[in-house]
Amino acid sequence: MANKVVSHQNGVSQVQIVCLNWNFMRNETCRHFDQIDNVSIVDSNGNTVLELKSNYNTKSFKSRIQMVIRGKVLVGYNLGRLLRLLNLDHPLELSKDLIYFGPFVKKFWNRKSRPSLDDLVLDLLRVDMKKNKIFPGKVEAARKILDLWHLMQRHEDSPESDKVHIARFLLPADADGTRELFDCSGPGRLMNRVRKAGGQPTGFHVSRLTKDYYERVVEITFSSVDDLCQVINEMLTKCYSGNTLRILLHTKMVQYVESRFKVFQTLYKTTATMFPLQAPRSSERVLLLQGTTGGILKTLVMMTKMAIQLEKDPATHFYTLHSDFYDPANADSKIAQEYGGFGKMNVIPAPKINVLQPHKIDVIPISVIPARKINVIPAPGKISVIPARKINVIPAPGKICVIPARKTNVIPVFSTKVLPSRRIIKCPPTLTPSVSYVCVKAKLSTEMVNAPTTMLENTSTP
Repeated sequence: MANKVVSHQNGVSQVQIVCLNWNFMRNETCRHFDQIDNVSIVDSNGNTVLELKSNYNTKSFKSRIQMVIRGKVLVGYNLGRLLRLLNLDHPLELSKDLIYFGPFVKKFWNRKSRPSLDDLVLDLLRVDMKKNKIFPGKVEAARKILDLWHLMQRHEDSPESDKVHIARFLLPADADGTRELFDCSGPGRLMNRVRKAGGQPTGFHVSRLTKDYYERVVEITFSSVDDLCQVINEMLTKCYSGNTLRILLHTKMVQYVESRFKVFQTLYKTTATMFPLQAPRSSERVLLLQGTTGGILKTLVMMTKMAIQLEKDPATHFYTLHSDFYDPANADSKIAQEYGGFGKMNVIPAPKINVLQPHKIDVIPISVIPARKINVIPAPGKISVIPARKINVIPAPGKICVIPARKTNVIPVFSTKVLPSRRIIKCPPTLTPSVSYVCVKAKLSTEMVNAPTTMLENTSTP
């Protein structure tokens, strides 16, 4: 439960007051992300303090507005949305939002859920802004808000029944009942029938997001707790088949609610579950109620009355800043189960496809191929080109065999010389590697071949 309307106190009247009016440019894709067009601010005397247009530098645009409103009472229409679009914040006790001021908005609930600024000015000031060409975001519109502020001061001592309170609920956007509830076709839409289910009509506002966001926050503004319960009963009966309800509560209120969990279970047969994490970028947590419709409604009555009673004490004001309220545009699918939400669509960018280029084969010319530096060992009767190795030669009888040894240390040496094909290199005898060996049979056979023929003849005769 929340209370965005701050009671006017004597200390606040001494604080400087600024009245702000603004205009926006529609975002056709998603209305939740409209862009601020221009802003005008006047002081309590109606003098112009600031007037900015959308073509102004974005960073300076925000900083100048923040400097003007800092420490002052800010009066305006739908200030929460303005601050969210500007990514700014302001204390709630220094905020006077016209859409949450009971004596102004309750008279419109029979016709519409939330009156526009033109409706308020026409009904309360008897001024038609369109006919008088008072455009939103201009200084003249900011002065009309100042006139409404003077009327607000006359209702300081208004009875308790004129004050409005806010209950916030989290609903799944993809449910059939939710789509039917938010269907804006015709004046007799389901939302109007639901919000008028109680003795007195209530305000009903829902965040406007696209289908990419799976969560919706519903704000119900009411004066009577019984009216709130009848609205929730109508919503659960006509829109949802399951008997579950998700309520948004401030983190500081969790301790008071958790102390009643056993009471909810014993008296109303309602199971209450508080999710551990806060909703993203807010101070709210989600409370899940499960049980019968009657048990959930009785639990809601007890919680709402307790929250209203605590809000009367300034020491237990739970909501202090506009940023305390959860914005469903900040939904996170990764931790949705931890904070009790439904997440949003994660848009994954398409992977980059690397086109394979055809393989390029580099043809190396023959003249560039490095040649080996080799030593040539001539064989008997033939000349061959053999890479040199460290070898041991074992001659056989009548033949010369070249057998490489097992242990070889071959270190190829590269050079830039290129040997032409089919070229026979003849090495001089001095370059032929010498082979030293001792073999008796080979020596005798060699001597017999070289001996004179006379000696052979003498040996052959007896």
